[in-house]
Amino acid sequence: MDKLPEKVILDLAVRFVLNLPEEDRDSWERILPHCQEAYYYYVDVLRPRSPELPEHVNFGQFTRQLLGMFTNATDSDISVGLDVFKSYYNNVQVCGVVMFDSTRKNVLLVCAREGSRWVFPKGKLGVNETAFDCAVREVWEEVGVDVTAYMQPEPLVQRPPLARDPPMCFFAALGPWDASSTQSFKPLCVGEIHDIRWVPLAEIQTEYQRTLRQQDPGLGFRDQSANALTWVSSFYPDFSRVK
Repeated sequence: MDKLPEKVILDLAVRFVLNLPEEDRDSWERILPHCQEAYYYYVDVLRPRSPELPEHVNFGQFTRQLLGMFTNATDSDISVGLDVFKSYYNNVQVCGVVMFDSTRKNVLLVCAREGSRWVFPKGKLGVNETAFDCAVREVWEEVGVDVTAYMQPEPLVQRPPLARDPPMCFFAALGPWDASSTQSFKPLCVGEIHDIRWVPLAEIQTEYQRTLRQQDPGLGFRDQSANALTWVSSFYPDFSRVK
């Protein structure tokens, strides 16, 4: 693993960990979200400013180095903590926005890295945050647009936890955007978004129908990785409620 320089770890620890109140350091569920913020700050801010810093550092490696330097936690302790946090984090509601263009025939999708599936701008609900506010914030961070004025007040989609997916809440934004271009969209989270594109609803419908033909009764979609649009296509029936 590529280790971060100690001065970088010290800076991140001071910013995000060392000055936390006691109640935010008494459990993995409380301290690891702050470690995650430090990780994203490294990926989105420090690394782009200083390309000589290690590029291929995942959250687990980062956290082990961060907490290993300033706490008495062993590597084994931190591994257990990461598992606890993963279980907790997977049950936190995901909120996002289905952004429709001016014709209502295209939706805006993002992908985290080359070859990964396309999704709506979305993210985890924060502490003391409403689903609506979370959805607006995530679009601002991932696409660089304030969609508040275009949002419908009631959710378009609400899903309970399913298999590998956490609970979800998506709102519709009916905007004035032109689907011929994505130049006006600039992600603020540099390390999170690889690409942005408008996708025709007709293309999503085609994938939805293809997937239905492979669906086993009672089992849901058999292969979520079969196509980069398979996950999004599972929401296609909800789009019919948008006028």
